[in-house]
Amino acid sequence: MNQKSQHFIIPTLLSALAVLLLMSGSAAPLYAQSVDGTLVDVGQGDTRVLTTNWQTINAGQTVTYQFDYTGGGEPISISMSSLPAGAANFQVWTTERLDDLQSNPDTEPLGQGTPPSGDPGLTSWQGGGPIAEPYFVVVNPTGDAAATYLLSISSPGLAATQPGAVTSAAVTTTVPATTTTPVDPNIATVTTDALNVRSGPSTAFPVLTTVPNGTQMTVLGRNPSNTWLNVRLDDGTEGWVTRSLTNYTLVSANVVTPPLLPVAASVAAGLVATGTTPITGTAAATTTGAISPTTAVSVTELGGNWQNLNLGDTQWFSFQYRGGNLPLTLWMDLEPFGQAQFTVVTAETFQSIMNGTASTPVSVVGSGLTNPVQPGYLFWQADFAEADTYYVMVAPTTSAAGNVLYSLNALGPGVARGVVAVP
Repeated sequence: MNQKSQHFIIPTLLSALAVLLLMSGSAAPLYAQSVDGTLVDVGQGDTRVLTTNWQTINAGQTVTYQFDYTGGGEPISISMSSLPAGAANFQVWTTERLDDLQSNPDTEPLGQGTPPSGDPGLTSWQGGGPIAEPYFVVVNPTGDAAATYLLSISSPGLAATQPGAVTSAAVTTTVPATTTTPVDPNIATVTTDALNVRSGPSTAFPVLTTVPNGTQMTVLGRNPSNTWLNVRLDDGTEGWVTRSLTNYTLVSANVVTPPLLPVAASVAAGLVATGTTPITGTAAATTTGAISPTTAVSVTELGGNWQNLNLGDTQWFSFQYRGGNLPLTLWMDLEPFGQAQFTVVTAETFQSIMNGTASTPVSVVGSGLTNPVQPGYLFWQADFAEADTYYVMVAPTTSAAGNVLYSLNALGPGVARGVVAVP
């Protein structure tokens, strides 16, 4: 490879971006000559998101994105879905590392996407630091074939003005291979292999029937957040389906009041989470001890404000998930570190805890893990097929000696609240 193709200069350093990429399983370097990727900015707020929508990248191509970060230790979550699974990945660079790269071609990036659960279809990275500076995200295919990807950058620390970003009030993040605009606004078509039709808009409601890909359903209405559709099948069955698993991109004018959530008599135990691998939607976990019902519970929408947790207290938060296997990340900063933990449960489990009917140990969806990139934080990642409401319990650990300050954030395109507008 010639000398000209081996070195490039960053746009912010008065020229073009220089980024060295090493393909997985290959020693051949790839280069990005400029910041040529466009991000869509979905607005201000604690869970602000920059996204690409679905893009196609060809073999040998590299696409570079830039975002400006305000520092202050705010968490950054970068997630990327790729089709076929694992066909593309990304690396994260700072200006300082790009400076070093010019004189030292062995300079490593700040980080790169890694599968949170061994599933290469979803890769992610978490970071954040005290310095306000630009970050560069470089996407490249991992093989010799084209790939389709969706890149999402979430952080409360995104600068108010992003270089080259396109402002949008709403972003539709659906896979183009299965998405079409319905001809009839009263008809939704299934776009997944098999779709559960439930008696209510939550996975806590029982499944009435399962319908295959291509099934057409009459839309009767929607829930307030537009994450579930109330539908009627050809055989007269009426129920609820996750909207993101259909081709229905409209907003029904008919908001249907959801039925009351059934209260479970007991909750079966799941799998015990071990090791340092983040727990995802495909692997449940159990708490190491019982979660007792409590009257001192505050259920609020999950946000990023600092909270005070007294010794012996339990605090609850909730957030809406959009479904469609869109990635989400929960991120908790706390002082002193190690003296509090968060646990994620379904709405059904939450109700059984509040009613004192939960079995021990209580089945949970996941819990916070120490961030290996930025010590001092706990995080958890997941992606689910169906939309739902999830509850997050924050409680002191057994080592807690007093009050704990913490900040809890829900990040990513899978979060259906705040600045993530429902299309």
